[in-house]
Amino acid sequence: MSHFQRFFLISIILLAQPRAVAAPLEDTFSVRTAPKRHLASATIRQVEIRAKPGDEIIKGWFLRLDKMVEDKEPTESEQVILTSNLNDEWERINRWMKTARKVSANYKRLAAEMLSLPIPNSDSRLSQFLKLSAQNYQDTASIYDDFLAPKKYVCLEDLQDTVGGLRRRADAIAQTKERLKSMDENIRNYFEVPMPILGDPLNKYIEGK
Repeated sequence: MSHFQRFFLISIILLAQPRAVAAPLEDTFSVRTAPKRHLASATIRQVEIRAKPGDEIIKGWFLRLDKMVEDKEPTESEQVILTSNLNDEWERINRWMKTARKVSANYKRLAAEMLSLPIPNSDSRLSQFLKLSAQNYQDTASIYDDFLAPKKYVCLEDLQDTVGGLRRRADAIAQTKERLKSMDENIRNYFEVPMPILGDPLNKYIEGK
């Protein structure tokens, strides 16, 4: 095992402990990585339709959003791979890396799809919620990208500093995720739309649950 592989192995193992850094997913999803974009500057299209609580238009909009998210969340097998003990085995590490890349690419696509989703202009909270949610997925993908990017470590302390920084970013993303869930619930309550019956593997993985 080369010097770089040995340090990288250590970093993978550290990140695989409880509260490992989170990432995006894929199994049936394309592995092609979407081109880098500044999502914060993207403009969400508005639809000149007035929506009100209980309106079928807004219910359909949420159904479309929920399906979009569900299709991009990690599969059960991917979650097993991302949370399994690596046991210092290079084969498992390679499998983890491959899955992490797929997850990252998928969340980037999800963020882009969110920003291109037309929204009824009856309430600005919908636009803000989509922008913030897209940013959260993009931030999660960036953690995987930064971790998987080739690096040279002078010593173990440098590696530990990098891992510590990634974990702090993951903590911040987890906190934002919780606020977005609360925001989502409040908006749905206003529009009389039920919460989606979906698992939340991203948040569980970020928080090491």
